[in-house]
Amino acid sequence: MLSAIAQVQASQHSDGTDTMVEPHRQVTFQSSPAKLDLLFLVLAFIPIKELFRARRMCKSWKQRIDITKNNSREWKEIFLAHFPHMTFCQPCQRYNGTDDDIDWKGYIEISAPRHLRNLSQDSGMAGDNVTADSLNKVLDSLQRAAVCAAAMLRVPFQRFIDLDTFNAGYTVIYYATLGRSPDNHSDLVYGWWQTSVKVICNEIQELLVQEPESARCAAADSFDSYVKVMAGVLKPLDRGYVTRFNLATIKEVAAPEQAALRTGLQLDAPAPVT
Repeated sequence: MLSAIAQVQASQHSDGTDTMVEPHRQVTFQSSPAKLDLLFLVLAFIPIKELFRARRMCKSWKQRIDITKNNSREWKEIFLAHFPHMTFCQPCQRYNGTDDDIDWKGYIEISAPRHLRNLSQDSGMAGDNVTADSLNKVLDSLQRAAVCAAAMLRVPFQRFIDLDTFNAGYTVIYYATLGRSPDNHSDLVYGWWQTSVKVICNEIQELLVQEPESARCAAADSFDSYVKVMAGVLKPLDRGYVTRFNLATIKEVAAPEQAALRTGLQLDAPAPVT
């Protein structure tokens, strides 16, 4: 599959047993935990787009990947290996080195190029019709991606999500807001946006309020970039649902939260016009 996997696979016998254990004995997590702990060292060299395909290598690999907790140090090391430029300080004081609240695996899954594309091809989406369940999965992924880009990587939102992946998510939202009833979910998307911007700002502020000013400023700029991108994605919502019911536009909903975030992060500079 990949060179890193191939090297590990090459150390195995043709019957699937490992050269380091007894012949004809399958290596499992229970029988050789120390051996399979090395799996995450291998995964650190695999491109994100191939990372979760490693589950197909054998039952032992699948089991180890599936049972390792999302907030474990193993997934944290994988995350850091794929995002070496991240400036997330030793993770914020409130974690005390345990990282109990950080879904490292979840962030890795979100950044995987196939993630939103897989959601857009979910069985709940047939043709131009999008189910509420499929839509909620896409919206949740975008929200989590915004938090990761701002609070952890501190980079513009579009640098965290590749174009093809983002377009897949955009397609789901597009059909969800332009479809005919009962397949039109404009109310769901608008309600999500109202809640989401508040949640994202609260998480960013909670994570970074004690960080240096440069980190806080970069996080606020990242959130501004997210709002700008999503304002473009949700433009059909502005033109239809928002206009019909005389509601605040997507930018108008986000503007107070952008200002509140900068105030909460003790930044004097006003939020840029989006």
